Amino acid sequence: MNTTPKLSATPPNKWRALLVGTPLGWGLTLALAALGIYLFMNHSGHVVAALPTVAPVHACRP
Repeated sequence: MNTTPKLSATPPNKWRALLVGTPLGWGLTLALAALGIYLFMNHSGHVVAALPTVAPVHACRP
């Protein structure tokens, strides 16, 4: 029984396969990473502001 896959000589027509390892693929990857960093930096404050606040503990003075 032969278990090796039969590979076709024609390149795949899937868009992901066309972008892997190309300058356009790297550019899209870096642009999406920059967008993620931008959104995280600008919107993480909203999450921190929505957290419940804890009343400060003051030392008792005698």
